[in-house]
Amino acid sequence: MSKKKFTPDEKNVVSFSLMGPESGAPCEVDSTDGRITRIRPYFYDKEYTDKNCNPWVIEARGSSFSAPDRVTISPLGLGYKSRVYSPNRVSYPLKRVD
Repeated sequence: MSKKKFTPDEKNVVSFSLMGPESGAPCEVDSTDGRITRIRPYFYDKEYTDKNCNPWVIEARGSSFSAPDRVTISPLGLGYKSRVYSPNRVSYPLKRVD
């Protein structure tokens, strides 16, 4: 049985944060037919090389450690798809009635 290659209709770079859109780490969001299908970390090596970024490297006890080439997704970003399509979500604006 061969696996089908996943090809989304749209790929967007979005950041998820409780403090505003600019403060979260960027993530790649794939969507098909207007619905979110997958949320993945953003990889820096697609646009930039080590020459551009000048990443840090720490050498200690015979091992070398360097910066990761991708973003760590926040917990808010990991649960975003389930929040959007949750049956408990309020899908219309609430109106205060006094």
